[in-house]
Parts: sequence; C-alpha cells; structure tokens
Amino acid sequence: MGKYLGNYVEDGGPVYLWWSSVDSNGGSVAPAVAGTTSVYKNDNATQTIAGVMAQNSFEGLAGVNLVVITITDAFYVANEDYSVVLSAATIDGETVNSILGQFSIEKRVTDITSISQSDAAADNLQNMLTGVAGTTLTLDQLRINANIAGGAIDIDNTGGPGIRVDASTFGALIIAGDGNNGVTLQGEGAGAGLAAIGGTEGNGITALGGATSGNGLHAEAQTDGSGIEAVAANNDAGIKTTGAGGQSGILATGGPEGDGIEALGGVTSGDGIHTEAQTDGRGIEAIGKNSAGISAMGDGGAPGIGIQGGATGHGIEVLGGATSGDGIHAEAPTDGDGIDAVGSGAGVDIRGDITGDITGSIDDVNNTVDSNLVEMGGVAQSATDLKDFADDGYDPITNSVEQVKINDDAITVNDILTADIDSTGVATTLKKAVETILAIVGGIASYNETTGVWTVKGRDGTTTIYLGTVTDEGTRTVSVIS
Repeated sequence: MGKYLGNYVEDGGPVYLWWSSVDSNGGSVAPAVAGTTSVYKNDNATQTIAGVMAQNSFEGLAGVNLVVITITDAFYVANEDYSVVLSAATIDGETVNSILGQFSIEKRVTDITSISQSDAAADNLQNMLTGVAGTTLTLDQLRINANIAGGAIDIDNTGGPGIRVDASTFGALIIAGDGNNGVTLQGEGAGAGLAAIGGTEGNGITALGGATSGNGLHAEAQTDGSGIEAVAANNDAGIKTTGAGGQSGILATGGPEGDGIEALGGVTSGDGIHTEAQTDGRGIEAIGKNSAGISAMGDGGAPGIGIQGGATGHGIEVLGGATSGDGIHAEAPTDGDGIDAVGSGAGVDIRGDITGDITGSIDDVNNTVDSNLVEMGGVAQSATDLKDFADDGYDPITNSVEQVKINDDAITVNDILTADIDSTGVATTLKKAVETILAIVGGIASYNETTGVWTVKGRDGTTTIYLGTVTDEGTRTVSVIS
C-alpha cells in the first residue's frame, strides 16, 4: 500500500509524489520501461491520467522519480479518496505494477474530542466553524499578528453588533504606537464609523485625557465633514460633558479661520446649544483673551443668541470685571443695534437699576426713553400732572400752579404779587413794581431831570410819582427808581 499524501482542498494542489526504483540488490536504477502512471477514484475501476505528469530519474538521478498531479480536472472532486498506480513498468528486467501513493480531497476530518477530551467542546467548535447561530467562543486572550491591507479581523454582521465586549474593568484596551491611531473607524454610506449607545446609567463612550496634554477625544474634520456630529434622541443630550476639578467639560479651540464649536439649531424649535446650570454652576462660562469669549452672529431675522430666563432665574447674568472690564460691551457695526431688547406682554424691554452715568446720544427723535414717573413722587397723580405739563406745555388756565412753598409756608401766586415789599421805606407791591418797569420800558412813564421825579400812569388810571435818576453807562441808559 502506498503512502498517504494528505487531504487536499477541492481545486487545490498540486499533489507531489516521490518514489524510488531499485534493482534486486537494492541499488538505484532507472526504469527501463516507464510504464503508465494513472489515478483511481475510491474502488472504481475507471482510472485517469488527466493532470498526471511523471518524471523518472528526476534531475538525472537514477532511481529518483517524481509524479506531479494537478487536481483541477473535473475527475477530482471533494469527499473522495484517490490512489496513484504505476502499471507495466520494467525495472531491473522485471515487470512492475505498484501502488505509489494515496490522497483525498476534503474527506478527512479531525476528531476534536481527541484534542480537548470533551464532547461539549467538540460540539461547540464544530458549531462555531459551521456558523450555527448562538455559538459562543470563550477565550482568555486572542492575539493576532498580521500584515494584511484589508484588516486582520473582518466582521460582517447584519443582525447585530460586529463586536460586543463585556468587561469589569476595560471592555477594550487599545494602545497605539507612536504617531498611530489606536482605533480608526470609517463610516460607509449613511452608516456611522462608531455608534455608541449608553446603558441605563453607563456612558456610551468615556474618554479620559492624558496626564499632561493628551486629549480624551480628538476629533478633526476632513474637508466638509464634521469632527463630531451628535444627534440627540428622546429629549436626551447629543453630547453631555461634565468638567472635573478646575477643568472644562469641553475645551474647543478654533483654527486660524475655523470655529471651535459650530452649533446649528433645529429647523423648528431645537437649540443649537442648550446649557443648564446646576446649583451654583454656570450654564456657559466664556472668557475672552484679546478677543470675544462668545461671538454670535444672527442670520436673516434670527438672533445670534436667543436667551430666555426661567421662572425666577435670569436669561443672562453678566458681571463686569474687577477693574475696567464691561459686563456687556455692545457695539453695533454700520446700522445694526448694539442691543435690541423687546419686552413681551406686560414685561418691560429692559429692567434694572442704573447706578452709573449713561454716555452717548439718541440720534433719532423718535427714539424715546420711558421713565416711570410714579417712582419719582410716589403717587400716581404726581406722575399724571407732570406728564400733562410736559405733554401740553405751560397753560395758565389748564396747567396753572396754585401754590408754592417758601420756608415751609404755603402761599399762592396772588399772595406774592400783592404783598408789600419795602426796601426804601416806601411801601409798594411786586405787582406795582412790575407795572412801573413795564411802563418805563414801554415809554409811558416820564422823567423830570430838574426834580428827579418819575411819573408813572398805571392801568387803573392812577398816577404814581417816584424819585429816581437816569444815567448813561457806555452804550446803555440806566434808570434807577427809589
């Protein structure tokens, strides 16, 4: 019986068979007649020479012979045994017929129980190799050393995750070589390169930065793609970050022209960025260094920043710097407003206390500043009276002043006009004195230079005589009544 050459894959091979020819004394001799080398299948009497090439005295070595069989011919199929037979050869004067060797194609199997001494292990491995659903392979460690462009592991699972890792410490620890990526994920079509779903309380991804300068997560956009695109579902956050110690939950640094963070709101009501402060923390803390901490530009009719206060909380709380920094610095380019505040319902446009000076001007006469006059006097009537006076101007009939206070004594205007005033020993009234002045100015009073007497005729027909003088002082004449 010839030697067994092995179990081959269908259309594999070729099969190499070496055999020796010797004389009666055991010396190596070449066959005098080569005879025929053919292949039989199982116990079938039909043989073939298809794919068979015999080389006697290989490389000039007498007695060293080679048979090469190419098993791609239709005669060679899986699950069959094959025998290589030499017939009608003449060696050392004798006729020789001999079985040179045997091989099989995909027929031999390995007894797995002989490896693990376990029927269950054999069944599990068989199920795994044949692709039986639900088969699990448990390994303490799997190490793959490969240099394959297509990937050392190629997983195609249409019914679930390609890889599922459950671990008490690290699900997967991937250490990249210097300058290389630990994991490179590339989405295809509409599929994500990485889809991470958090558990009931666990995070989908936890990224810890290095002890010095390494980033927990470094995302860099290529061409028009986003470095990170986070889409929230079911009222959850697309990205939720919590700062630890004095460090920020998110640190975003813009490039020479690119934005550190670009957030686009939803088509209807979704916010580009939604921040909510916990206890004493701030929703957003932005610190500018020679540039704006936050630069927001509206588009179309939409504001750059839309902020709504809570039931009792402020929409924006702004604290100025300890020395000269402004809490809010608003500067309008071209025709835009520095701040445009519009109240809603019963709310005011801007509410607050002004403790400093307001500098600047109102260029447009239609721009007015509303004042709550009730706060000036404490009663609503005071505000109404002052408003009427300001709106209609002084009118002695409708907006007359009834009384004034002098030294805490209330007196009327008529009291002032009819009261005696006496500075020279001659009693007169303010009303009479005004009439005298008007008479002199109007030219209806006369002056006698010889006697030094002013004669004034009043509206009531009476004539009053005053002592006085008239002197010239430069370009004007000064009249003195005593």
